[in-house]
Amino acid sequence: MFKDVNYIFHLACKQISSSGLEPNIHLRVNAESTLNILEYIRHNKLPDLKRFIYTGSTSIYGSSVKLPVNENDRPDVLSNYAATKLLGENYTSMYCRNYDIPVSVVRYSNVYGYGQSPRNPYAGVLGKFIHNALIGETLKIFGDGEQTRDYTFISDAVDATILAAVHPRAYGDVFNIGTTVETSVKKLVKIIAEIIDTVKYEHVPERDIDNIRRRSIDISKIHKNLGWAPRFGIERGIKETIEWYRTTL
Repeated sequence: MFKDVNYIFHLACKQISSSGLEPNIHLRVNAESTLNILEYIRHNKLPDLKRFIYTGSTSIYGSSVKLPVNENDRPDVLSNYAATKLLGENYTSMYCRNYDIPVSVVRYSNVYGYGQSPRNPYAGVLGKFIHNALIGETLKIFGDGEQTRDYTFISDAVDATILAAVHPRAYGDVFNIGTTVETSVKKLVKIIAEIIDTVKYEHVPERDIDNIRRRSIDISKIHKNLGWAPRFGIERGIKETIEWYRTTL
């Protein structure tokens, strides 16, 4: 299956919005699939494999009081999604220690940008907002809109992931990928409205999942060890994403 493969990027997962409805499927897709791949690598001794890269999630930090959160902070698992992503990450790190499988782990924080289909019912908030703004639909803000996240542009996430795959200092280690910048949902709407002047929005009741008030991610470790830093701020990233949606969809 992985003959002559040098790098395995394991990105497959079920998204957080459905995790409360399908816990067993999330376990199979997010954790058991990871274990199956690692077991295959272990028993087939792939001589050309240089790195197995597991893509984790900063959702494992939950409602951390200390911000920005770093890789050594204790997980605070609040959803089936976070639980299964952390389990997959633990399998990956354990197989590196016990069976000398070359691995790296990256924890993504709210990735957005090119290539996110609005037809996906579990698309991220920025993908939904931009698509709806372009077609004249009302943007739905859950709660008061003051909740924050650390939004990472897709190009930055890809660059960091590839660097974690090839850099010798990333072997067997875990890295946050984010920006350290908190951005509220209301700020997202404001930025979009400055580019698309027909934006309409309304407030709707909060969801019963991922109700975390604030989050920002400490990226000093990946910057110090691998030399990576994000190139896209939220304004530039949203502008690039809007242009992609306008020309591509």
